[in-house]
Amino acid sequence: MKIYIFDIDNTIYSSKQKTILPQTTQLINQLAQQPGSILGYATGRGDAKLEVIKEIEHLFQIKIKINGALVYVNDQLIYDNPLDNEKVKKLLADAEREKLSVGLVGKTDEVVTLINQHVLDSYVSFNNHLPKVDSQYHLTNAIYQMWIYNSNEKITQAFLQKYPDFELYRWHQGGYDITSPFNSKGKAITLIKNKFKDYRLICMGDGHNDVEMIKLADIGIGVSGGNHELLKVADLIAPKVEEDKIYDFFLQNDLL
Repeated sequence: MKIYIFDIDNTIYSSKQKTILPQTTQLINQLAQQPGSILGYATGRGDAKLEVIKEIEHLFQIKIKINGALVYVNDQLIYDNPLDNEKVKKLLADAEREKLSVGLVGKTDEVVTLINQHVLDSYVSFNNHLPKVDSQYHLTNAIYQMWIYNSNEKITQAFLQKYPDFELYRWHQGGYDITSPFNSKGKAITLIKNKFKDYRLICMGDGHNDVEMIKLADIGIGVSGGNHELLKVADLIAPKVEEDKIYDFFLQNDLL
């Protein structure tokens, strides 16, 4: 019996080609129908950005969203941990003074405090419609994650150094997810391992936020060209998603 957990961006979804490639679709469909297997994903995305996998999203039984802030098993919520609202308010006040836009991720939607060129640039890579602007969103909604992007990474780094109580995950140059230290893909994977103790766990990812998850897996798979630390701890290295060889890779390594 096996559990398969996949990161989304640049693992099963190609950010460059803005699509899910044929071998990935073939693999996901086979794993979803395979007796004794449980299929899951673990992503920094929330519901507002999950339309990129809308054609296959229903096939996943385990859904780890917003870097582990929300964890679902068979559509039942088993973990729910938003950010401390007072800490959110402080960061937003500081960002407003420095004229920085902050993304606010709720349980089902996402807003930004203002739209500038940096926000426009960051959304290009996610193939998304622009979010609503609502600087007061946190006053009536739980916030599970924030994000900040500036093309000058020195600006985001200098700003975020003032907030040691948050966990930071870099997603590309100048862009960071801002999360609770109690939330991570790795901590969510620990919950899953405790719930399904007799299963062999296979995890696959490419990013900074996948490192802990890959370490915890019985078989951790890194994606070629991914985060340097992740590639060092991975048991296997898969081809880049754009090569469209993921099904062949799983077959060749006896992972099915």
